[in-house]
Amino acid sequence: MNLALLKRWFLLATVVMSVAACSSDPNTEKVSFFKSGLEYSQKGLYPQAQIQFRRAIQIDPEFANAHHQLAKAHARQGDFRGAYRELERTVELEPENFDAQVDLASLLLAAGKHDQVREKAESILEADPNHVAARVLLGLNYAATRDTANAIREFEKSIELDPTEIRNYLRLGVAYFMAGEEARAEETLKRAIQTDSGSLQARMSLASFYILENRTPEAEEEIKATIDSRPQAVLPRLFLARLYAVTERQAMAESEYAELQRIAPDDPRAFRALGSFYWSIGRKEDAASEFKRILDSRPDDIGTRKNLVAALVDLHRIDEAERANQEILKSDPQDAKGLLFKARIRLAQGKPQEALPEIQESLESDPNSPIGHFFLGAIQYALGSMAQAESAWLRALELNPRMPEVHSALANASLRTGDHEAALRHADLALKANSELAGAKLIRANFFLVRDELAKAEEALEAVLERDPASPAGLAMLVELSARQGNPERAVRRISTQLRLHPREATLHQLLGSAYFRMGDFEQAEASLQEALRLDSKNSDTYGLLSRLHTVQGSREKAKIEAKAAIEANSKTISNYLLLASLYEAEENWEQARKTYETARKIDSDSPIVANNLAYFYLQHGNNPELALELAQEAKQKWPNSPATGDTLGWAYYKRGLHDLAILQMEESIRKAPDNPTYHYHLGMAYLANDQANQGRQSLLRSVQLDPEFAEAAQAREALKTLP
Repeated sequence: MNLALLKRWFLLATVVMSVAACSSDPNTEKVSFFKSGLEYSQKGLYPQAQIQFRRAIQIDPEFANAHHQLAKAHARQGDFRGAYRELERTVELEPENFDAQVDLASLLLAAGKHDQVREKAESILEADPNHVAARVLLGLNYAATRDTANAIREFEKSIELDPTEIRNYLRLGVAYFMAGEEARAEETLKRAIQTDSGSLQARMSLASFYILENRTPEAEEEIKATIDSRPQAVLPRLFLARLYAVTERQAMAESEYAELQRIAPDDPRAFRALGSFYWSIGRKEDAASEFKRILDSRPDDIGTRKNLVAALVDLHRIDEAERANQEILKSDPQDAKGLLFKARIRLAQGKPQEALPEIQESLESDPNSPIGHFFLGAIQYALGSMAQAESAWLRALELNPRMPEVHSALANASLRTGDHEAALRHADLALKANSELAGAKLIRANFFLVRDELAKAEEALEAVLERDPASPAGLAMLVELSARQGNPERAVRRISTQLRLHPREATLHQLLGSAYFRMGDFEQAEASLQEALRLDSKNSDTYGLLSRLHTVQGSREKAKIEAKAAIEANSKTISNYLLLASLYEAEENWEQARKTYETARKIDSDSPIVANNLAYFYLQHGNNPELALELAQEAKQKWPNSPATGDTLGWAYYKRGLHDLAILQMEESIRKAPDNPTYHYHLGMAYLANDQANQGRQSLLRSVQLDPEFAEAAQAREALKTLP
């Protein structure tokens, strides 16, 4: 054999064997995977990092560092259970790993386990009194329990141990502020700046302190000084723009956000900020236009596209939102937010049954999403599954206790079921989390309206209309409030003013029609409603209002035509079928009324309102009493706090001869709605059937006293005549 060739072969074989030996060396492999995981973590690619750390652990299950880094990757993605599990394993393998001990205790602090946190921090400090992170953790734990004196002591000690760590000055400043020592808080924050004059965090903390102290000029001066020294920095300009916004200098805020786009055109915080600002101040159309403008030059910017979809959904521009969201899901079919938007779009289209699997798929991708659980609740609520809706909303609050949207939803649900005290309680919690939440303010206004406390209702309502004079929900409540106050003209004037500013807003024309209707000016009401339909021919609510207008005018045929048009405009809106069914009932067309109720039941078999109304119809007209009882029980189960479902179930028990059960249900309904004459009539009949003549007489008399002309008034009087 050629000697040179033999040498080359030998050298190659040696290298190959060396590589094979390395690849089969478990220790080398685990270190390689670990280093790769660290590289991914440094780049923010945490899912990839997790894979590499797990591979290292598969090779060596007792590789403590890999468990620790895997815990950090879990935490970075919000998976705190996974982080806690891996940290426990790290500490088990390395009891003297104080950094892991601190990380583990930090998770306990977030969970409010203050005794355990203190125990762990003190244990570390007993072994190493100069462990800065443990001392900081102990200080944070004291601060969380409002023990500011001990918090101050620990933060001061941490600064002695490491005077270069700026965050500890900031923590000490907060502790002084919590203790009411504002002068020392300011002094400490200034010390942080002296320690590192280039620290943006320190300067922004001092500016925040000035804002909390209502020292706006000094806050503004501090921010501007920071901008002068760091003209290209994004954070100070964002801070200044927000300061302008909260101090009602909107034009200056807008200018600052525009300047941000110029100085940092590639920073998402900068180029998306103007659109987000528009949205925050109610300029929703401008926000959508701004997000579209960004996408013209950055069509692949998924974050901006998500902002656009959110804006379009809230603007009820559902077709546009759906097209934009398809682009998100095209790039990633499992994108949790894209799936969430898809569910929201289906819900906005009146298709909660189709929305349900979409939101469930979204939650599979992101099981700890508070907003995902919030919309799961909204979908369950639309399906009539009240218990499941409440469960989803409570889960959202577990994940984020300060979600005002959830409290607002719970308030609306309580309002719908007649539990006004619970509605007010949840509305107040929503406002505590977000004092500007219009929906919660409207619920407070409605609470006072229901209780006939009109002055308080007006005060609460004006707080909404002052911020958003064209609020459809606010103006709709104004129509009702003004009518109750005997001054419906006030609502007409307010809505007319908004129409001069927004002449093509169909909803405003509809509201004006409603206001004229309450005035008794039917000609103007019809003209306004027809104009609303000219601008938006698909609005089923407008047809429904026209139907009610024609009913009051005695034009029952026209009323039915409009009710049918409402169904044609939106065949999924159950209230339109209930309206048409009531019109058939008014003309004693029982067959068509039954068919219409049953059609509604086929369209939405989960609706407790439909189940309740169909059950009551069957009871009144002798159709299928067994099914009537089943429907009434279903409605009561899904809508347990509603006085209407309680009364229907009680009436079903009465018809089946179960008088004791009937009385229990009816008494509960009257406690919730004491001025409903029908409920008193039903209770009176149940008392009579149960040989409780005195109670029966009182209930029947009460029914006709409340309304001498209510639907069953004649039957109530006939029953009274039979009594001795």
